[in-house]
Amino acid sequence: MPYREQVHIDAALSNFAERFSQSGIWIADQVLKIMPVKKESDKYFKFYLKDTITLPNRSLRGDGAEASEVTYDLTSTTYTCEEYALRDIVTDRTRKNADAPLSPDQDAVSMLTEKLLNDREYRVASAIFDESTNFVSYTSALTGGDRWDVYATSDPYGDVETAKESVLKNALKPANTIIMGYEVFKKLRHHPDLLDRIKYTGGMSNPAVLNEPEMARAFDVEKVLVGRAIYNSANEGQTATAAFAWGKYVMTCYIAPTPPRKGVTLGMTFRSQPFQTSKWREDKRKGDMIEVSMVDDEVIVTTGAGYLYSTVVS
Repeated sequence: MPYREQVHIDAALSNFAERFSQSGIWIADQVLKIMPVKKESDKYFKFYLKDTITLPNRSLRGDGAEASEVTYDLTSTTYTCEEYALRDIVTDRTRKNADAPLSPDQDAVSMLTEKLLNDREYRVASAIFDESTNFVSYTSALTGGDRWDVYATSDPYGDVETAKESVLKNALKPANTIIMGYEVFKKLRHHPDLLDRIKYTGGMSNPAVLNEPEMARAFDVEKVLVGRAIYNSANEGQTATAAFAWGKYVMTCYIAPTPPRKGVTLGMTFRSQPFQTSKWREDKRKGDMIEVSMVDDEVIVTTGAGYLYSTVVS
C-alpha cells in the first residue's frame, strides 16, 4: 500500500482560511458616539454647571416691580482631529498566485481596517479609563476587601450608587451606562450579591445567567458595556502577548442616546472624515498600494458625567 504522501499532494483548501477578527467585540462607537464635523479643528461652547444649579437671590416679584435679573457665563474649548492611516501593497505576483479563498485586495482592506478599529478601541479605552487626567476629580481606587472579586466583603451596589450620585450631581443626568473591562465582568458575574437579585429569573432547566442585560437590570441602568478587545502589549519584534485593552476598570456614566446639539454626554468622537479606502498603482514595485484612513478626535466632553473605579478586581 502506498504512503499517504504518495497519493496526496497538500494544497490550500479553497473554502476555508483561518483568520482572526474582533469584529462585534469593539464598543468604542457606543462609548464615544460619532459627531460628524466639517472642519478638522474648531471650537465648541461650554456652559457652567453653577449657572444651572445656583438658586437666585430673589425670584419673588412684588406687584409692579421688575423681575430680578440673572445671567450666565460661557466658555469654549477646542477639538482637533488627527488622521489615522495604514497601508499595504498587493503585488501583481501575489494576486496572480493566490489560492482560493484568499483574495489579496479584499484581505488587505479587511486587515488594515481591523488594525485601525482596534487602535481606535485602545484610544477610547485609554481616554475613558484615565483616572490621572480626564477623571482625576471623579475617581476612586478600590483596594483590599473592597475589590469586587472579594465576594465576602465587597459591595458593588454601594459603589455603583456612589458613582450614580456623583453623575447626578455633576452632570444633572441619571447614569444610564456602566462600562467595564472583561477582567472585571468575568468576576462580577459570579458575585453573590448580584446572583441573589436574579436567582428567581431562571428555572431548573434554564438557570439564571448573569450576562450584560441582566447585569444592567440589576444595577438599574439601561446598558452594561463590556470591553473585550485584545491588543498585543509586547514591544515590536518580541513574542506577541495578548492583553485586555479595557483593563480592570469600571465607569458609571451618562451617555446621551445621540450626540446632543446642546446638552451633556460623557464624550464624543468628532469625525471630519469617515473611513476611506484608497488604491493607487506603484509601478516600481509592480503592485497596487491600498490605504485605509479616518480623521478623528476622541474627546471627553463632560467629565462630571462619569465616575471611574480603578483596580476593581485583583
